Amino acid sequence: MSTKQKVLIGTRALIARVNRKLKHEDQQLRTARSQGTEITVGKYFVVSTNPNDGNAIMETHVDLGELGQCLGVIQPWEALEK
Repeated sequence: MSTKQKVLIGTRALIARVNRKLKHEDQQLRTARSQGTEITVGKYFVVSTNPNDGNAIMETHVDLGELGQCLGVIQPWEALEK
């Protein structure tokens, strides 16, 4: 029996891929640096990089793996490293 093993990609690599994709939409994925921020907006959140928006928070409590799949930056043979 042959099992197909997925290639693991690291968190930093996935964040870079997501940010390259979001750059075209004037957005950026950020990581919370403090516990207070993490409680408020989650470990990962998306902000606008458009100067007219003033770094407004666009999305909170983002699931990194789910966002990567929605944006199409995780290939079917890849999985996020735990």
